Amino acid sequence: MILGPNGPFTNLPPTIETQVEFISDIIQHANGLARQNGKSPTIEAEREAVHAWGKICDELSANTFGALLLWRSCKL
Repeated sequence: MILGPNGPFTNLPPTIETQVEFISDIIQHANGLARQNGKSPTIEAEREAVHAWGKICDELSANTFGALLLWRSCKL
């Protein structure tokens, strides 16, 4: 997914370019490994990495969005 969770809080064009390059590289890597071991290519995030990324996003947003009273009190 391009611009996955917590992605919209970036400068979109360079972020999309970086993500497309990363996705292309990881697919190429997975296909190479699949050719070596004869299995279907699989790409899966590890649970610890998902939680670590969420923590980083929470910490960064606490120092920016969390500091804004208006942002905190906004009711949707």
